[in-house]
Amino acid sequence: MDIIQRINALYPKMTKKQKSIADCLLESPEDIAYITLAQLSKKTASSELTLLRFCQKLGYANFLEMKNAFREYTQNMVKLLSSPQYFVPDATITDENGEVHTACEIGSGPIDAMYSAINKVVQAENDLMEYSVNAVTRGIDALGEVTVRIMDRDGAIFIGRGSDRDITVSSGKAYVNALNRMIDQHRRNMQRTESGSDAPAHI
Repeated sequence: MDIIQRINALYPKMTKKQKSIADCLLESPEDIAYITLAQLSKKTASSELTLLRFCQKLGYANFLEMKNAFREYTQNMVKLLSSPQYFVPDATITDENGEVHTACEIGSGPIDAMYSAINKVVQAENDLMEYSVNAVTRGIDALGEVTVRIMDRDGAIFIGRGSDRDITVSSGKAYVNALNRMIDQHRRNMQRTESGSDAPAHI
């Protein structure tokens, strides 16, 4: 698990201040590899002690260890970007209003790149917790079913499924299915909150 994955995994359990620091780190991870503790303190408007506690929350003994983790992540990304196996696909999504949105993103494989492109269009923050593939039918034209589990920032889990002879298509269907469930639930929660706040008080 790299530094970015570690931050995302621990994010739901962080305090408001820790999330603010995490957001700053995730915004420009390549800069953190070469920044000093004092500079990061100023950048995040946090005390050095708060930053050291943040490092420890991530499992690092000190700031230097965390900085080295960011340096390793940056170096790996540079190698990955220069690899001929790096994928840059397009994702085209039609929203509920019929509008078509297209995004192009990079990834370490076709599925990873596609999910990144979908996230860029949908802009619904989540973490992919599980991805699995099962054959629904047999033979050379076997139908493959993909199941994904995603988690929103509140820790709620949403499951999506998709099937197709093309595993990439199945993966896209499953991810969009899970995102639709998450977005629909968030809308329902918002409607309940608004109706509750607007409802008259009874004594």
